[in-house]
Amino acid sequence: MRLAKATQTALDEMDRSCSGDEIHECFIPKARIVLGNLPCSCIDSVARVAVELAKNDSNGKIPTGYGSCCVRHFGKRSEQLERVSNKISIEHRFALIGLTSSASIHNRWTDSRQPRVAPAIHREYLRQVAQLADVSHREREQWRLIIEFVLDSLNSTPIIIRNVAYALVWCGYFSPDRFVTDEQLAEQFFADDRAEFNRFRQEGLRLLSMLLEFSGRPSMGGAS
Repeated sequence: MRLAKATQTALDEMDRSCSGDEIHECFIPKARIVLGNLPCSCIDSVARVAVELAKNDSNGKIPTGYGSCCVRHFGKRSEQLERVSNKISIEHRFALIGLTSSASIHNRWTDSRQPRVAPAIHREYLRQVAQLADVSHREREQWRLIIEFVLDSLNSTPIIIRNVAYALVWCGYFSPDRFVTDEQLAEQFFADDRAEFNRFRQEGLRLLSMLLEFSGRPSMGGAS
């Protein structure tokens, strides 16, 4: 009961506006309370998304209501990714969520009003993720190189691109406005039904997991 109260208190406090300069001193300690004893690279992934939120706010702050939503998103998606593939380490799960969430914030995926069904738009999601180079975070950069590989590969059919785009949006999109269901994501972004959306994004995630497993091989073009 005491632990649950501490977690809820931390979530409530994270929903208050927080400046970019205060993220590591004020926001991250509360995130640790909610997420538990995680490796430093996982917390770093959360911190980078928090910084991105502040950078994209006109006042240079994490907008009110976004703090707890961000941390809950990491926890929820990490558990779901583990069920998709238990070969993905927790460090890599958080890195993928962090990379795609940063792309979502930077490119304002929350502003999407019309479903994006054209193959060119699917490729654009991959491009937006692939352009966020950051060699200072090893797992995050591994994922970025893998996305770049898929984007540039001659073997990437429109179906493969679509599946990976579904996976990236699913990993990276979060909003404090409401609890975002898979059905809402499918309809809002791709004009698809929930069953198809989940099947395609799971296929995309399995492909990414396989590429991560073999990313050190020469055929990956050095994406390691």
